[in-house]
Amino acid sequence: TELVITGGSFVRTSFFANDALVYHLSVTPAGTLGTLRVVASAAAGTSKSSSEASLESAPFELAYDRIKPSATFTPGLSALPSRVTPILLTLTWSKPITGFDAPP
Repeated sequence: TELVITGGSFVRTSFFANDALVYHLSVTPAGTLGTLRVVASAAAGTSKSSSEASLESAPFELAYDRIKPSATFTPGLSALPSRVTPILLTLTWSKPITGFDAPP
């Protein structure tokens, strides 16, 4: 096996060579949370000039998290009983987010 991929899969249609030195490929992480690891195996290629087999590459590793953040509202003490206005709510996200702002 020329490529060893753990935690993901190879996208065959994305593979192409620029030249004898540079190759491009895509991999898709598996699942929603984990580590993607890609290694070019020893002897994956052979030197054009000396016919020597290639060494194993240093691994590429990437931790990924594709779990969507969720939100939970918690009423403040002023919400109990509900005769008090305004009602104070606390919004807590399951992970840090950006782009959330007060409505106009």
